[in-house]
Amino acid sequence: MLYLLLLTFAADEVIPPNVEYFFRRETQMKYNAIATEERMHAGAMNPKNSKKPGLKKAKELEKQHEERLKEIREKKYRPELKQDGLKDGAIGYFDYNIRVLQIQDESSMLAKFGDDLVLLKGVSTKGVADDESVKYPKLLTVDGTASYTSVGGGKRTVMVVRTFDESEVEKYRAAWIEQNREPEPEEKPKSLPKPMSRDEVAASKLELAKDLMEKNPTAAKKRLQEIIDKYPQTEAAKESAKLLGN
Repeated sequence: MLYLLLLTFAADEVIPPNVEYFFRRETQMKYNAIATEERMHAGAMNPKNSKKPGLKKAKELEKQHEERLKEIREKKYRPELKQDGLKDGAIGYFDYNIRVLQIQDESSMLAKFGDDLVLLKGVSTKGVADDESVKYPKLLTVDGTASYTSVGGGKRTVMVVRTFDESEVEKYRAAWIEQNREPEPEEKPKSLPKPMSRDEVAASKLELAKDLMEKNPTAAKKRLQEIIDKYPQTEAAKESAKLLGN
């Protein structure tokens, strides 16, 4: 009962847009990896420029394929922050050098993410100097915009990128899985057997009558006459008449 209540809660839980975006990107990466593995396996099993692998080799390739698929499904993926550009709500990892332009305070700095100038928040700036290149392998999200005063005294507006607690993502994983679960295929009702035709019923009764002929001739003759009376104009009725000598 408790398990069913938890599933119901997960199915109804509202997932924040940026977390949902993360799960979608993560799922897409996994599906792409699976598709690539399937193509490579198909090529190995049916190469164009060489012979097909023998039975022993084919079993070995199949085993390796299943192991790789298992690894792909269990792997933890790291969606890139800039996969779709630095737009508000984007979330992911930036596994490249970040150029520090100007330290703002102990937890924020102006920095260059490639060609994009951003205000990076939630990171320690201790021991970091202006014009230095650093890496922050943490989960990051784009969170609106902010204005700052440039060295020349002018106002500039840039995107805000801040760290995002990974535990906040994991908190919604069960809800995401439940809400995106493939529906169970409906069990099709078993079709009823097709009714036998009069000819088929008569033929079946004739076979039974023939089986009785040696063991119980009287009962067999009675069944033959029944076929003639109930199923006239059938091939079984004609044969029954012959067997009775009619």
